[in-house]
Amino acid sequence: MKVFKDQSRTYAFKALCMAMAVICASNTYADNTEIPSDSTKNQSIQASISNQNAQTHSLSQAIDQTLQYQLQTGLWQTQQQIGQANLAQSQLWQNPSLSIEQTGFANDQERELSIGIAQPLDIFGVRQARRDLAKLSNAQIELNEKIYRAKLELIVSHLWSETVIAELEHQLIEQQLATSQHILDATQKRYQAGAIAQVDVDRIKMNVLSDARLAVQVTQQLQAAKQNLSTLWGERSLTQNTMNASALAVENIFPKWSKDQVLAQSKNNWLMQNLQLQSKQSYAELAMLKSAARPQPTLLLGMTQNKSPEQESNTRLNVGVGIPLNIFNRNQYKTAMVQAKQSSLAQQQRYQLEQAELKLQTLLDQLDGLSKQFQQVDQVQVPLAEQVQQKVMLGFRAGKFSVTDVQQATQQLQQTRLQKIELLRQAWQRYIELQSISQGFALEEITQADAMYTMNQTFWQAIQNNEGIGAGE
Repeated sequence: MKVFKDQSRTYAFKALCMAMAVICASNTYADNTEIPSDSTKNQSIQASISNQNAQTHSLSQAIDQTLQYQLQTGLWQTQQQIGQANLAQSQLWQNPSLSIEQTGFANDQERELSIGIAQPLDIFGVRQARRDLAKLSNAQIELNEKIYRAKLELIVSHLWSETVIAELEHQLIEQQLATSQHILDATQKRYQAGAIAQVDVDRIKMNVLSDARLAVQVTQQLQAAKQNLSTLWGERSLTQNTMNASALAVENIFPKWSKDQVLAQSKNNWLMQNLQLQSKQSYAELAMLKSAARPQPTLLLGMTQNKSPEQESNTRLNVGVGIPLNIFNRNQYKTAMVQAKQSSLAQQQRYQLEQAELKLQTLLDQLDGLSKQFQQVDQVQVPLAEQVQQKVMLGFRAGKFSVTDVQQATQQLQQTRLQKIELLRQAWQRYIELQSISQGFALEEITQADAMYTMNQTFWQAIQNNEGIGAGE
C-alpha cells in the first residue's frame, strides 16, 4: 500500500511540474514546429508498445496464473480424499453385536451361560443404495470443481476487463494532457504576437492544470485495478509493463460472443447440471429410504451351556432370525419430504430455463447495439473529431479561429474518445452478465469486490459441513 501511494505521489508531482513548467516557460523563443497529429501520436504509441508485447498480460495468461495459484491450496485434493473415503465407508457391512449372559453364580445353584452374536443382514439393498448415494456425492464433487473453474474464469475476466479499460483511459488522459500543453504553446505564441489577450492564455492554463489533476486520478484508478487483478495470483501489484492494454488491438479488446453458443449453453449450464444431479441424489435417497423401510432381518447365532449342582453340563447351539416389525415407522414422512423435493427441483429447472432465456435475449440485443455504436464511434466519429481538431488548431495558428474554437474542438474530441471507452465498459459489463446467466451463476457472485475470497470460503465451508453422505452405519 505504501508503494502504491508513493507511485501515485511521484506521478502527481511529475504531472504538475510538467504542467507548471509549460505554463511558466519563457516566452522569449518561437517554435514553428507543427503540432503532431493525433493519428501520428497514436502510431508512435503503438510502435513503442509493440516492443512490449512479450510482456503484455493476456486474458488467457491471467486465467492460467490465477488457476495455478488458487489450486495450490489443495481444496479439491481434500474434496477427492473425502469422496473416496466416503465411498469406501458406504460399502462396509454393519457391525455385529456380541451378547454374554449368565444366571446362577453359587455352586449349589444351577448355572446357565449364554453367548450370542447378532449380525444384521442386508437383503433389501440398503448397502447398495448407500453406495449409489456415495457415488453421486463424488459426482457432485467433480461438478463443483468444474463450477469452481468456470466461476474463476469469469471473475478473472471481469477484473481483467476493468484493468484494460483503466489502461485505455489512462492512455487517453495522457494524450489529452499532451494536447493541452501543445495548445498552450501555440496560445503563448499568439499572445506574444499580440493576437490574443492574456485571459485566453489563462483559460488554456486552467485546462492544462485540470488535465494534470485528472491524470493523477486516473493513474490511481489504474493502479487499484492492477492490484485487484494481480492479487488473484498472489502478487501485490502488476508492474508498469506487465499489463498494457494498448498493445492489444481494438478488435481483441472488445468482447466476443456467439448467440447460438450462448443459448445452447444456457439450456445445459452449470445450474441445470447441478439441479439434475440433485434430482438424481433425491431419487437415490428415496430408494434408500424405501429399502430401509422394509424389515431388515438379523441373524442370531449363539451357544447356551447349562450346569447343574451335580456337575452335569449341557451345551446347545442356538440359531435364529430377528425380524423387526415396521408398523409405526416406515420412513413414510421422509419419503414424502424427498418426493416434495423432487417436484420442487423439476419446477426450479423449468423456471430457471424460462428466466434465463428472457434475460439472455435482452442482453444479446443490448450487446449487438453496443457493438454497432462502438464501431461507429471508433471508425467514424473519433477519426472525424481528430481531423476537426487538427484543422481548427491549424486555423488557430493562422489566426482564423479563436481560443474558444480550439477549446470546443478539443473538448469534442475528448468526449468522443471517452464515449468510446464508456461503450467498451458497458459492453464488458453486459458480456460478464451474459456469461454469468448463461452459465447459471448470479452476477453478484462474479462482480463483487471479494468474489474470489467468497467463493473459496464457500467451498472450504462445504468441506467442514460434509457429513459423509451415503456412509454406512
